[in-house]
Amino acid sequence: MNSIKIDSTGTKLLWGFLCLPVMLGCQSFNHQAKLGSILQAPKPIAHQHSSGHEITSSEQADLLVESAIAAEERGDYQLAFSQYRQVIYDNPDHLQGNRRLAALHAKRGETTESVDLFSKLILNHPSDPELLCDYAYSLYLADQFPQADQELQKALAINPELMRARGLRGMIFARNGDIDRAILEFTDAGIRKAEVHANIALAMLLNGDTEAASASLNRAENFQPTQETQNRIQRYRVAIKSASHESLNDRPSLSSTISSTKTL
Repeated sequence: MNSIKIDSTGTKLLWGFLCLPVMLGCQSFNHQAKLGSILQAPKPIAHQHSSGHEITSSEQADLLVESAIAAEERGDYQLAFSQYRQVIYDNPDHLQGNRRLAALHAKRGETTESVDLFSKLILNHPSDPELLCDYAYSLYLADQFPQADQELQKALAINPELMRARGLRGMIFARNGDIDRAILEFTDAGIRKAEVHANIALAMLLNGDTEAASASLNRAENFQPTQETQNRIQRYRVAIKSASHESLNDRPSLSSTISSTKTL
């Protein structure tokens, strides 16, 4: 078998592989018109709605979270990080601010910080299935697969229809080599067959098994993939080719090649 070892950084850089946002529980605060005034004031104290009443500190925090989310979406993680920290400084118990900060730590490869923050949030919100799923994904990125699966089972016990939890369980099964169970979980999550096998290919690629990854990509192409999935397949083939080249040249990591991949 022609396989190489991919370091754990490759996993950390693949944030968001389920396509669905990790922060599905986050609110859309719908205060876009107010973002400018918040951004111009490091410590906003009292602003007014157009109706004349003052914006509360809670609303100000929501506005700043919305601004930070926008910064994340355009790739400005440093600004987003500082804004989430400001929200938490002013409102230590702000759930979405803490939650987004924990997710951003994971995006930055800071899995220890992410896991620690999520674990504290879970203590206060043990029955939030979306938060449990977020925590599980952070554990997954930290290569703590058994613990991640435990949290996913808790989430599914509360909400059996939480499909992204099933999708993440599928990825864990695939990473552990239990392909049949992985396919079952992906299928139960409503994922198309081409995407199922593309996900299996990604798991094999992260495990360093380029031969199995190639075989899964061939199967994916047999199920009429969408253009988006076809683009993924091509990116994975480039990663496999690069992996084989690096293996021949004793180069240790695939991270730079697979960092921009996106699944599902």
